[in-house]
Amino acid sequence: MAFPTVTVCCIAAYELIVIFYGRAYAEAETCFQILCVSALLSSLAQPGSAVMYASNRQGFILKYGSVLAVFNLALDFWLIPAYGAKGAAVCYSVTTSLGVIGGFVYTSRHMGLAIPWTAWMKSATASAAMGACLWLMMRAGVDRFAVFAPAQDMLREWTGRDFDLLLGARAVRLWAAGALSGCLYFALVLAWFRPSPDDRLILAALRRWMPGALHWMITRRMGPEEPAVPAAGRTAP
Repeated sequence: MAFPTVTVCCIAAYELIVIFYGRAYAEAETCFQILCVSALLSSLAQPGSAVMYASNRQGFILKYGSVLAVFNLALDFWLIPAYGAKGAAVCYSVTTSLGVIGGFVYTSRHMGLAIPWTAWMKSATASAAMGACLWLMMRAGVDRFAVFAPAQDMLREWTGRDFDLLLGARAVRLWAAGALSGCLYFALVLAWFRPSPDDRLILAALRRWMPGALHWMITRRMGPEEPAVPAAGRTAP
C-alpha cells in the first residue's frame, strides 16, 4: 500500500494539511511532499532491513549508517541555512534514498534477496492512474461538494463544535476523490494480480476479517489452486 498512500499524500498534500491542521500550516505542503517520497523508499526497504537484522549482519548497517550520518550532517549545514525547512526535508530524503539504495545493493548481491520489480511496477502504474483520477477530482470546485452544509450548521448549533473535518466541502471532496481513485486502484491491481501460494495463505488467514463480498471477489479473481507438481521419480496418482 506504499505507492497509493504516497500518491494520495503528494497530490492532496495541501488539502490534508489545511483540513487537519488549518491554513496556518499550508506552507508546509512542499516539505510534506518531499518527506512522503522518502517515506515510500523507506517502506520499500523494510524487508531488506529485516533480513539483515534477522541474519545478524548489522555490521553493514553500522558502517554504512555512519557514513550516511556524516554525509547528512554536511548536507544539513549546506542546505538548511539557505532553504530552511525545505532544505531539511531534502537532506532527510536524500540520506534516506542513499540508505535504501545501499540496502538494496547489499541484500541483492550478498544475500540473494530478490527485489519484486514486477509487483512494484504494477503497483506504481496503478498508483499513477489513481493519481490522475485523484488530481482531476481535486481540481473540481470546492463549492460543488458543500452537500452537508445544512447538517454541519445544525450540528454546530446543537453541540457548539465545528464538524468541518468530516462534513466540510474540502473534506467531502477529499473523501469522494479518495474513494473513487481507490476503487480504480483496486480494480487495476486485481486485474493484473497473479496469485502465488503465499497469497492464498494470506487470503485464508484474513478470511474472517474480510467482508464476504470482497473475499468472494478476490477468490474468484485468483481462480482455483493449481495442482501440485509430483516430485521427480514419483508416479502421479
